[in-house]
Amino acid sequence: MDKRASGIGLIELITAIAIIGVLAGLLAPVARASLNAYFGARNAVASIDALRYAMDRIGFELRDLTLPITTISPVASPTNSLTFARNDSLIGSTTVTLTKSGSTLNLGYLAAAVSTSTVTAPLLTNVSSFAVTCYDKTFTELTCTQSTVRFLSITLVTYDPDVTSKTYSMKSWVAVRN
Repeated sequence: MDKRASGIGLIELITAIAIIGVLAGLLAPVARASLNAYFGARNAVASIDALRYAMDRIGFELRDLTLPITTISPVASPTNSLTFARNDSLIGSTTVTLTKSGSTLNLGYLAAAVSTSTVTAPLLTNVSSFAVTCYDKTFTELTCTQSTVRFLSITLVTYDPDVTSKTYSMKSWVAVRN
């Protein structure tokens, strides 16, 4: 009786390897494009999330400001800063400073009742522009040192740290409570 050997032969094995190689060659560009899209979206989400947090924080600080605003120079001056006082129920008046230094937006506090030095920390990095515009109750643009300021428009523009030509911008309006 003639028994045939069972199992995979050499030709079947070579054919299977060739098919796997062709499939890998066809799927590699798709996998690479998926990974590139994932990393690009991850960077965009991280940048936009940091931008959104910074805008929320600035809005929170500005809602309780005490008029008139001490100094504001985000557009015309190279210092790109905004300084104002806000009332804190626990420690009284606190001076808040937002300063764009290079590509970093810093947030500083000076509570006269507690300390004589300003505590500053980075609020947002990769900032390309920071602008604040002041308006009265009829939405007429004002000088930001006037006591009739009722609304503030804040604009922040950041860039992707990996692709500096890709920018993200956000604008927010704040109604001043005091």
